[in-house]
Amino acid sequence: MAFRQGVAEAVAYHTRANGMPTNADYTIATLGYYAQISWYNFDHFGPDARAAYTACHAVALDLAAAGNGNEAALKEAYFMDAWGLHFLTDIFSSGHLRAPRRVLHDNNAAKAFLGAIAEVPVWDIQCRYFHDEDSACGLLVSNEEGSEWIAYGDKEYFSGHGRINRLRCERAVQASVDEVYAAFNSGSVPAVSSYAALRLAPKLQQAVVSSSNPGWSHDTFDSFPPLWIYNPSSNTFVCRTKIDDHSDYSWETAYPGYEWWPPGPSKKASSIKSSVYRKSGQYPPSKPLELESGGFVQIQRFPDDVNPASWSLSANVFGPIAIDLPSASLTFSLRNRTRKFATNATNIRILHWSKYFHTPTGKTSFVRFTHAGDPTHDLKVDGWSFELNQPDKTSQVVDFTDLDKSPLIFTQDFSQISLVPKFPGPGLSSVRYFVAPWTDPDPTRPDIIAVTFPGEKSQPRITVLSSSPGLLPPFTQKLDFLDTAAPKSVWSHVKLLHLFTGTRLLVANAVPTDIHISLLLRDYTYTPSTGLVVHQITVTLDGAAGQQTHLLVGDVLSTGEDQLIVTTDNRVMIFHISTTPSGTLSYTLASTPSATGAVASGKNQTLTAILGSNILTISSIVLLEKRTVEFVVSKKGGPGVLSSVEDVMWGPGFVEVEWLGVGETEVMEVFKWYGMLGVRVWGMKEEGGWEVVGLCATLGQVATMSGEVLQWGPEKGFADVDWYNPRPEI
Repeated sequence: MAFRQGVAEAVAYHTRANGMPTNADYTIATLGYYAQISWYNFDHFGPDARAAYTACHAVALDLAAAGNGNEAALKEAYFMDAWGLHFLTDIFSSGHLRAPRRVLHDNNAAKAFLGAIAEVPVWDIQCRYFHDEDSACGLLVSNEEGSEWIAYGDKEYFSGHGRINRLRCERAVQASVDEVYAAFNSGSVPAVSSYAALRLAPKLQQAVVSSSNPGWSHDTFDSFPPLWIYNPSSNTFVCRTKIDDHSDYSWETAYPGYEWWPPGPSKKASSIKSSVYRKSGQYPPSKPLELESGGFVQIQRFPDDVNPASWSLSANVFGPIAIDLPSASLTFSLRNRTRKFATNATNIRILHWSKYFHTPTGKTSFVRFTHAGDPTHDLKVDGWSFELNQPDKTSQVVDFTDLDKSPLIFTQDFSQISLVPKFPGPGLSSVRYFVAPWTDPDPTRPDIIAVTFPGEKSQPRITVLSSSPGLLPPFTQKLDFLDTAAPKSVWSHVKLLHLFTGTRLLVANAVPTDIHISLLLRDYTYTPSTGLVVHQITVTLDGAAGQQTHLLVGDVLSTGEDQLIVTTDNRVMIFHISTTPSGTLSYTLASTPSATGAVASGKNQTLTAILGSNILTISSIVLLEKRTVEFVVSKKGGPGVLSSVEDVMWGPGFVEVEWLGVGETEVMEVFKWYGMLGVRVWGMKEEGGWEVVGLCATLGQVATMSGEVLQWGPEKGFADVDWYNPRPEI
């Protein structure tokens, strides 16, 4: 009933919606046996769960093999296997994988039962906290078959983000049952080491320090740091330092039991019970992500475990997956993780990441722009890529049955190629980096472009590397041009203009006066015969004095070439761009400027972007501890339509990270939720307005704030975007 009413699965279980029984109800109904079994339920966790399933399955196989064609014997074998399947499904619950159940346990039954009634936060209760957190956040797991996915735990079986784990769990259950039937038919049993279900189940991840336990290591940062880690050699525990931040990999010595003085639970144990995350963030709203696009790569940066003076980078590829469930055909989840695909010294500054999709081959290239900080050093680029190994290379969607056969693993294509010699720094203006065809229109040979503004005059410096097919070496420096004829200005926009007459590089600045704004538009055309040709024009925006001005380029009018879109605080203007006989560009208003329906001052403005044929502005306002997200949409430059939505996720654990365009009518917001990576999808309603159409507060990976979020494959995202980044000098 709760599910049909739209209540998130975990929330329904947690709040006992529609009269679901509580633990106390179960205890009373079983005359206390439920509480007693919960007290020593070691066989539901980690290696004990595997051992329990193995024992039950072995008996079931023996019964089936000895059945000699007797269906009653087969039924008995199925009963025994069903008993063991409970322990098998526990192995698929992330809350049962890492928790060191045997040591987070009070052997004093009376004290444990009395403490449980009052939820005294020691021992078994701490194990429950550990279990609940791992269940809600999800863990990256792998199996003997080489499959890798995010497993969620108790209360999450029917959740939208848990669908991949659900399918893998159901496959393992079916494999176990099939193995029993095969033994009944053949009269023989397989070796324990080849049990099909265990090969499909997640490997061990016990949070116990042990040289013989390769299943647990935080060195690769595959999952968020566990709540507790036990060291059997010293019989001591450490606890995660920041309980409410799942991205902080630091621990402190602590005790999960009672202290002598002051008498009662340890201070750290009590702080877990009262933590903000456990009280407010563990069971957030949820809505299935059922997308056919929107996939992105998350770049994570962590301290390198080998060299403390270096960072290591890992990449998580998320995307849509086609599934076959009675109530769902799509989900959105992790496809692959590439661990430590790069390391760099801590003094290396990552300036930008760019993505380029090669349509014919299905290859996605990722280019990183870096600098060592010293003006005598060059600005350099590195490149990685992966290819879509699936039938349809024009879509991000992969079928679940093909998921393991089409990994998206980062492979390095080139390293530390010099782009801008002796790079003095970006300067005051808005530096831009591109990977796109410009000097060569061949889409298989995109350029790597940097537009910087060195020195006090802030004159454009345009540097271009041309690539070999597939964005591979060798590279040739096509241009390193300092435009000394450009006027001294703080250039606020750098764009690529795609016109019928070719692609031009545009630098622009909005120069305010007392009565209007002058748009200074300077563009560059490159041909092998003429080299670089420069033109400049000024466009006057009357009545815009004192207003913020944002520039976009894109084909919102579906003419086949770009228009210039200018938004101010109160107007949207679209300019047709034509080329005069002299080569200069002419900008003509396409229609009468429309009212933006724009946000008032005092609001946190996020972006203005082109989404399909829509000009979209997103902003937010926080008032009386409530946050409202505002969307203003101008269809092809028409009057802006305002939609305001109260943000139910707003709170101490929420941090906005990135916005991505998805298709024609949806945007994806990537955020940090108590240190975990989360996403929600906002969609335009048919009757107007916006609503959340998909939400997952934790994708099973931590959100490192120094990381990058990049779309991959054929996903186009925003045609152009202008981020609100207030800089007084501009």
